[in-house]
Amino acid sequence: MGLHTSVRVLEARTMAASAEVADALQIAAGDTVHKAVRVRSTREGPLSHITTWVPSRMARAFTRRELTRKPILLLLE
Repeated sequence: MGLHTSVRVLEARTMAASAEVADALQIAAGDTVHKAVRVRSTREGPLSHITTWVPSRMARAFTRRELTRKPILLLLE
């Protein structure tokens, strides 16, 4: 897109997956997941509000600093 964006992390935590999240991720309800809530903005203002759920077996807990600087896909690599 060529846009320069910044990210503000609203929430980053490890928790048990709800039934809805577990169903979407094809894991068992109560399995551990990493939840990240972020707002991506341009100079003009907010562009997107993103909530990401990652099963613990696929990734370690990401720090707020990492979530601010890198997209989830890069952190998963």
